[in-house]
Amino acid sequence: MPLQSVLLSRDAKLQSCLVSDAAHVTPGARGTHVARIQMALNQLSDAALTVDGAYGLATASAVMAYKNDPSRRILQPSQKTADNIVGKGTIASLDREMLLKERQPAGELRITVLRPRTGPVAQRPATERSAVTLAFKLPAIFADTLPNVIINPTLPSKSVSLRPREFSQLLIQNPGGNTIVHCINTPPARGDVTPKICWLWDPDLPQTDRLVPEPVGQGLEPNETNGNRFFLVRKGDKPLNADAFRPGDSTIIATNAAGQQVSIQVVVRAANPGPVARPPLTKLEPGSKFFSASRENGGEPDPLSVFSGRPVNPNRGGRLINLGGEQETPEFEDYQVSLGFSGYAKPHTNMKAVFRPVFDDPDPAVGIPPKSASHICIRGNPLTGEFINAIKTIGQPGCLFTFSGAPGDAQKAVKTLGGTVLEDKNIQSGDVVIRL
Repeated sequence: MPLQSVLLSRDAKLQSCLVSDAAHVTPGARGTHVARIQMALNQLSDAALTVDGAYGLATASAVMAYKNDPSRRILQPSQKTADNIVGKGTIASLDREMLLKERQPAGELRITVLRPRTGPVAQRPATERSAVTLAFKLPAIFADTLPNVIINPTLPSKSVSLRPREFSQLLIQNPGGNTIVHCINTPPARGDVTPKICWLWDPDLPQTDRLVPEPVGQGLEPNETNGNRFFLVRKGDKPLNADAFRPGDSTIIATNAAGQQVSIQVVVRAANPGPVARPPLTKLEPGSKFFSASRENGGEPDPLSVFSGRPVNPNRGGRLINLGGEQETPEFEDYQVSLGFSGYAKPHTNMKAVFRPVFDDPDPAVGIPPKSASHICIRGNPLTGEFINAIKTIGQPGCLFTFSGAPGDAQKAVKTLGGTVLEDKNIQSGDVVIRL
């Protein structure tokens, strides 16, 4: 009869081991078949082996201990003590015990969020959804040890919401044993800071790889995601923490040897910092009724050395919004239109990343309600479809829109936004004012 346990029966080398002396597994062997033996020994005799697929001294000793156990005594007729080889009798015994263990009712695999409390799932705008299907992929040594399960990223069991530079405390409750915990980041397709969103780490070990307060170690690599970093929880409950660094979405997945799987979505979004707290601008550029004066014309200094194209005497009565802004426009709130560009790192921040909220954040304390802005400005950003959508969504009737940037984008604003052009004398320089 062939091997029957889920763990051992899926490996052709172990099936051969059951019927052929030449296929016995001996010290020095390497491969997934050895990893399966290590996992079985951990489950059945608390061997505490590192599951690395290498049949070294520790694995050989664990095999001998398993075979010499008085309840088993797996010996050849001429043997008084067991050897360190996995042969027909040993693999049959491991399979028999694993099958019984797998058939035992397993408790529920859970990920409990200890900090902060879990909340409703926050979905990204359709324009931000990743086209990549998240598949649960293990390192090569485990690739066929546990089921390959396709994860639906829009239907996680629960979610946890974090701000950049916060961390979450998780408890992996693991009655099934041999649980692999994996974190998959879904970085936006484009962006101007590291795509690292979420990073798992073990609070019981010295920390060299962290995202909080600033990325260090592996977390600093710009093109690395957590798709190749995992934790193997052998048995029992295990605390793990998750650092959040930049806005985006991640999925933490736990899968145990019994095939149970749970997931948590980590939703990282920037908070609303509020209006830029600086005195209102009063000095106008000569010939303009709306734009601030340049440095050469006595413009008001700004810590970021931005001196022209800012709105003077803004249209009040609603929210004052600077889309793509970087703290340069007094009284205006800085927002972005996409997660990919919600962060920036510039010389005036000592090249440390600063994060802005997105205008359509589902959190009512952060997102901008439709038709609530009385003045919107954009400075130095290309007028993409995402910006146009944001303007049309949040601008109330009569909202002023001031644009200072590329001349082609200024002309595009006139053609696509409609409304009444109030000032376009400098449109060839990229300045235009429209009443929506």
